[in-house]
Amino acid sequence: MHKLVALAGSLRRQSTTRMALQVAIEGARKLGGEVRVVDLAEPRLPFFEDGVTHTDPAVVQFRDAVRECDGLLIATPVYHDSYSGVLKNSLDHLYKELTDKVVALIAVGGGRTGQGQALEHLRAVLRETSTWVIPRQVVVPQADTAFTAEGRPTDSEVETRLTQLGAELVLRCRAMRPKRTPPPAGAAPQGAKG
Repeated sequence: MHKLVALAGSLRRQSTTRMALQVAIEGARKLGGEVRVVDLAEPRLPFFEDGVTHTDPAVVQFRDAVRECDGLLIATPVYHDSYSGVLKNSLDHLYKELTDKVVALIAVGGGRTGQGQALEHLRAVLRETSTWVIPRQVVVPQADTAFTAEGRPTDSEVETRLTQLGAELVLRCRAMRPKRTPPPAGAAPQGAKG
């Protein structure tokens, strides 16, 4: 089973960004992905300061969660045609933890268009961290009417795209980060001489 970390770049509990992320999580779980939601609101990560914040317990816990996963589902609200500051701060705390991880991206914005630029900015940052961002991405426009009060997409096409994104992330992890099968009990370690 592949381990995934889900991050919402919104601190608001009932945000449409979190709603979109939840639908993608469902798609990943249907294909057997083990998803851990890391809440950036609690515990709150301190503002990144190189060489200073690495030992903060919240940062250590966050970095460990990402280090142990195979892939990430990242959703961001769109602020001024880019991704959120809380998401940028969280990514700034990560270095080698992101290397070779597989990532799927979601943007949720208030207008009809323009959300895709936020994901292009995210792709540029993630490229620098040596992650593998899958080509498929989901943009959810008109966030104020995109979800019901229960958190379900009002547009079935949006729901399908989000579910497929989560499923594709699991499939890409299987292809790019295959799990090693453990040796049978009592077998000599690989490379050991008998």
